[in-house]
Amino acid sequence: MSGLKKKLNEFGCFDEISMPAVDQNLPNIVAKRNGSREGKGLFFNGHTDVVPVSEKQEKEWRKMKPWSGEIAENKIWGRGASDMKGGNTAFIWAIKILHDLGIKLKGDCIATLVVGEETADKKIGIDAVMQSTKLPKTGIIAEATDLQICPATMGEFYFSIKIFGKSCNLALRHKTIYPSVYGEDIPGVNAIDLMRKIQNRLVELEHQWGLYRKHPLMEPGNMSISITKIQGGDTYSAIAENCEMIGGVIYAPDLKYEEVKNEFLEAIDQVVKSDYWLRENPPEITIPYFIPNKPANNLSVNHPLTKVFERARRNVMGGEPAFSTPTSNTNDGNYMVEKGYETITFGLRENNNHGTNEFIYCEDLLNMIKVYALGILEWCEWDN
Repeated sequence: MSGLKKKLNEFGCFDEISMPAVDQNLPNIVAKRNGSREGKGLFFNGHTDVVPVSEKQEKEWRKMKPWSGEIAENKIWGRGASDMKGGNTAFIWAIKILHDLGIKLKGDCIATLVVGEETADKKIGIDAVMQSTKLPKTGIIAEATDLQICPATMGEFYFSIKIFGKSCNLALRHKTIYPSVYGEDIPGVNAIDLMRKIQNRLVELEHQWGLYRKHPLMEPGNMSISITKIQGGDTYSAIAENCEMIGGVIYAPDLKYEEVKNEFLEAIDQVVKSDYWLRENPPEITIPYFIPNKPANNLSVNHPLTKVFERARRNVMGGEPAFSTPTSNTNDGNYMVEKGYETITFGLRENNNHGTNEFIYCEDLLNMIKVYALGILEWCEWDN
């Protein structure tokens, strides 16, 4: 990051550059261009961290090496090109070009470049920036959105469900699932079987959400429950006395975390109340799990910030801009919602993010620089 700070200093377009950090080995960058007078400020946000390149991906990389940043076929290739160094480059150069043209802005324009996004470690990244810097109320998250304007973003939380059964020799399974004579205890309770009941109920809940939970900018069925890990039992020869299921919930932009969480827990509780064992031995549920909840963002397509960048996009690219949510992805803008910030997500086309042969189109990058520059000019106002 020190190399990036040096480059931004060389650009000469920023009045203040700071490096707020919780972990001194992983600093963030906040680069500010001061407005000439009181005016509406704007911030841009992007992350500098990227996901690793596996050995398999590196072998399958087609022409250019994943860390080369080479230009070929009118594309820039490399890990992080699309997610999201292209977006970072676009807003930095938009600010630089306005400066180089001698254009003064009434409002402040701030570039924030954070760490910890890919690992969901908001404490070292976006939280450190928000705590150290007085940012404008409104901003652009420059994540790739396929050139679509996304004033709304899905919410997200993760969960862990643990069930505790009763182990016995697997040869006794028949005595655990069929009726037995009076006075004979059930020798075992399979935690995996019980977890399947809960999983089936969550599948039904997901189906109901797909039918009835809709949002004008959300893909049909985009509100979902993903089971990402199930682990049960301690040995191959005994009925499982424990089972843990881990997963994530993506929820609609117009819903609150507590509302979705309570509906999720109610579905599980319905299973618990219908099962004799679970009533006496309820599951252990952890929500949110692993990382904090990411609140949904639900800015309107008619919000002034949305309209400004709608006009900027039309002026540069022509046609009518498309509005959507950024597929099912969340970003650091979700964490900014609970602090009162208003953001839209708007960036380049997504091309193989986290995968092999990641790239961006050179034409997209140039167009987005122009769009960002026009948006800054209208929002922060030209002080001529």
